[in-house]
Amino acid sequence: TNRVEPTSPNGYADSTSVQERRTHSSLTGSRHSIGETIEKTDSGINLVQADEKKTLKRHLGTGIFISPKGVLRQTQSVGLCLVIWALCGIVSLLMYDDLGILAVINGLSVRTANRLNIVFVALKIVTVSVIIIGGLVRIGQGYTENLKSGFHGSTTNNPLGVALAFYSGLWAYQGWSSLNSVTEELKNPKRNLWLAIVVALSSVIIIYLLINISYFTVMSKAELLSSDAVAVTWGVAVLGPAVRVLPFLISLSALGSVNVSTFRSARYAMVGARHGYLPEVFSYIQKQRLTPLPGIILQTILTIIYCIPSDIEDLIDFSSFVVWVFNGLTFVATICCKFTKPNAYRAIKVPIPVIIFNILISIYLVIAPVISRPHIGYLIATIILLLIQATVYPCNKAAPCGCSKNSVSINARIVGGEVAPSHSWGWAVSLQKRPSRHFCGGSILSPKYVLTAAHCVDDIYLSIDQLTVVVGRDNLLDNIGQRIVVSKIYVHPQWIPNTFKNDIAILELSRAISFGDNNIAKLCLPSSYGMEATDFPLMKSKLVGIGWGTTMTNGFISDKLRQVTVEAVGNQESKCSNSITNKTTQFCAAVNGGGKDTCQGDSGGPLMYYSDIYEQWMLAGITSFGKGCGLSIHAGVYTRVNMYIDWIQSIVGNDGIVMAGENTATFSTMPNGLTTSSESTMSSISTMFCITTLVFLLIMRSF
Repeated sequence: TNRVEPTSPNGYADSTSVQERRTHSSLTGSRHSIGETIEKTDSGINLVQADEKKTLKRHLGTGIFISPKGVLRQTQSVGLCLVIWALCGIVSLLMYDDLGILAVINGLSVRTANRLNIVFVALKIVTVSVIIIGGLVRIGQGYTENLKSGFHGSTTNNPLGVALAFYSGLWAYQGWSSLNSVTEELKNPKRNLWLAIVVALSSVIIIYLLINISYFTVMSKAELLSSDAVAVTWGVAVLGPAVRVLPFLISLSALGSVNVSTFRSARYAMVGARHGYLPEVFSYIQKQRLTPLPGIILQTILTIIYCIPSDIEDLIDFSSFVVWVFNGLTFVATICCKFTKPNAYRAIKVPIPVIIFNILISIYLVIAPVISRPHIGYLIATIILLLIQATVYPCNKAAPCGCSKNSVSINARIVGGEVAPSHSWGWAVSLQKRPSRHFCGGSILSPKYVLTAAHCVDDIYLSIDQLTVVVGRDNLLDNIGQRIVVSKIYVHPQWIPNTFKNDIAILELSRAISFGDNNIAKLCLPSSYGMEATDFPLMKSKLVGIGWGTTMTNGFISDKLRQVTVEAVGNQESKCSNSITNKTTQFCAAVNGGGKDTCQGDSGGPLMYYSDIYEQWMLAGITSFGKGCGLSIHAGVYTRVNMYIDWIQSIVGNDGIVMAGENTATFSTMPNGLTTSSESTMSSISTMFCITTLVFLLIMRSF
């Protein structure tokens, strides 16, 4: 999320001046362009017709020229090698059937990339056709000795080791996931997804089997395993001098695979950034060509880094390990969605037994390689996965305030904020002008009172009969929660607009909020813990801001509630001292380097502190103003709520406001902020169990 700011005459905030955090932007305003060449993605998309050619050219990859060596190494027989190739195709078919219908929010179609892909797939078909025809000719000439060996020497006594053969084989079929990147753009997905499954992938299975058979008409097991370029070794024996053209064709095929990978992976970055999991710049597209240019640059940098290891088989194994962890989690989420969202539209309904089978495959493909061949790479991959998990802040369900329906989950490594988990901030309030136009935020203090910023409601053009609050609603476009008219506004009597001193106000509602709705809760007022009011929050304390504000200066507000983690900044720091106007009633919050902040539309919303003593959230500050949003040289400024407890109580009286720790078991420990000690116990136990198990396996392997 990002903050609020006084706007310039044209309606946009001036990033060089002091800015309040309210907004005059329309809720349904379209996204605006950024600079001359890059713009944010719009919700409008160009539909593309997916057919057998589109799916075939993405299924048929370059892995078939590399993977045979890895599959044979782990199976040690021609017969089992061919069986694994067929099974990999069947598994990929099941995965496509399942995953191909899950994600419907992705990227944009790019005609140039698809046209170029047609050229590459044509060359790829020429290459595989040469290998297949050459193999059939060799069989006709009687070169079948290697094929007759069948299952001799198979590693059937080591079923766990076969998982590594699946890694190599499934990597060659990885093109099945490419169409998921454009599911949103498909016409008639119910028809075209089945065509992709039945026609394209079945064809690829047959092609891969024929290519492997062709390899074995030329090379024995030992020769294939010793070859650094399987297809070229085959070509030397079959094509003679004409083999020189084969590396050229394979290189063009690899370029086509890179094109497909870029088509897919760059859009993952774009969609991730759109939802706050990457810096916002990765959600932009190049205006003229409609390509996610920042995502492509990111993928290029990562690809170069991944090319540093010299062993391609290890790289395949480690990447496949991570891929199947996420595939398994996706299948679990699919089953959960079948129960939590039974009426959701599904282009293809996948039976639960099929999903369970896919989960079992995923478990096997994650666990078996680690047991069969422990390697430090798996440990590193696991640690990275555990480090990026979200921090969960448990909620004291017995607490009368500061505890919502769901525990809060925050990924503190998100740049620029993230969409808040549903129903985790039950006290979030949207202040709206009729008709349904969000302009500021607020917090529920009690059944009839809401706390907000004075600059949100101290407006000569704002008529009280136009002002309503919406509670119990995370998505402003939903039709849930409660809408209540404001009956009275209490602006702090010493509110000074020029300096934003005493930027606090209380709204009295025309009727009480119904807390029978489990999505609604009260936020705690801060407890002082025996410290001076001006000392809270402590410097460096982790704080969380929420709101529907813009994600950049001069942007448009979000329809979904967002959350961001920042730190309390000392008044003496330059990024605070050049913004703050009163060190007693205000404090600053920011992150080093900028990039995280509140912004326009978040004014009046809460900046909260989590007490791991009481397992409650308390109100530390009210979003007030700042210079720009997320700038490294300017911190956001917030009203220090601790200084106004007496004034709040004088107005609200005994209407149900609660201080943090009231009616809750207390401890003598001082607060230590938002720390990972607040993570769920089960998460910590599982993390230690995974790391301990992997270390144990590595130690056992060394003996």
